[in-house]
Amino acid sequence: MQLECATRVADETDCNVLILAPLAVAEQTVREGQKFGIEVTHARTAKQIGRLTITNYERLEHFDPARFSAVVLDESSILKSFDGATSSGLIEAFQQT
Repeated sequence: MQLECATRVADETDCNVLILAPLAVAEQTVREGQKFGIEVTHARTAKQIGRLTITNYERLEHFDPARFSAVVLDESSILKSFDGATSSGLIEAFQQT
């Protein structure tokens, strides 16, 4: 579902979409995308950004949010286990997105 939504946003805006996920979920999402013909780039640095890019929450500092037209928070309930600074950081980073 998230890949379909991310693809539509990328198509409509002609911009990149960032998916943030727990570490173990990133590669699984790439594989799921392959099943449906959706290319998802698992990036560890900004040099690896693709049209649909997935990285783990902890690597967000390596990316410029301004380079993305949308952000998807996979398993966003995980934010409950982070401290308030993480949630606040995500809100601040993507307030213009």
